[in-house]
Amino acid sequence: MGQPEFEQDPQFVWLTKCVYCMAVLTGVVGVAVNARDLFDEPEPHMIYGAIMGMGLALLVPFCGFFGTKLKSASLMGCFCGCSLCSTFFALSFLGATVALMRYARIVVEHCDPASPNSDKCPSDWHKASCPTLSEKACFTQLHDIDRHAWLVIVTFSLLFLMDCMSFVFGAQLWSLLMKGPVVVQAQPQFATQDVAAQPPQSQYGSV
Repeated sequence: MGQPEFEQDPQFVWLTKCVYCMAVLTGVVGVAVNARDLFDEPEPHMIYGAIMGMGLALLVPFCGFFGTKLKSASLMGCFCGCSLCSTFFALSFLGATVALMRYARIVVEHCDPASPNSDKCPSDWHKASCPTLSEKACFTQLHDIDRHAWLVIVTFSLLFLMDCMSFVFGAQLWSLLMKGPVVVQAQPQFATQDVAAQPPQSQYGSV
C-alpha cells in the first residue's frame, strides 16, 4: 500500500528551501527598516509605530516558515496573501517616494530662503510641505529628503522584489499542499517457498 510523502517530490523540496530563504530575508529586512526609526530621535508615536511595524514585518515570515514546516495550506495561503499585499504597498510607496523626491528637488533648487527663484519656485511650497515648521526648517527637511530618497528607493525596491518572489514561491507551494502529498507506491514483494522435488511420473505410475 502506498505511503503519502511530500519529501519524495523534488519540486516540493526545492520550493520549501525557497520559501524558507524568502521568509528569513523578508523578516530581517522588514525589521531593519522599522527599527531604523527607533534610533533617529523618535517621538513617542514613532516608537509605537516602529514596534507595530516590526510585528507586522515578522507576521509574514512567521506564516511562511511555519506553513512550510507544518505543511499547512492555511498558513501558506496567509503567507501568499500577505506577500501580495506587501508587493502593492511597496510599489505604492515607491511611487510616492519618487513623486516626493521630484517635488523636494524643485524646492531645493529654486526655493532657498536665502535666494529664492520666484519664477520657478512654487508659491505655496512652505504651506503645502510643512506648515508647522519655519520656512528655513522646512527647506532643510526637504533638502534631507532629496539627499536620502535614493536610499529609500533602493530599500523598497529590494522589498518589492522579495515580496514578488515570496508570492510566486509561496503560491506554488500552496498549490502542492492543496493537491496533497505524493503517494509513493511500495514495491510488491514476492514470497518464495521451498518445494520438494517430485519423482518423475510415467504412464505406469511412479518409478
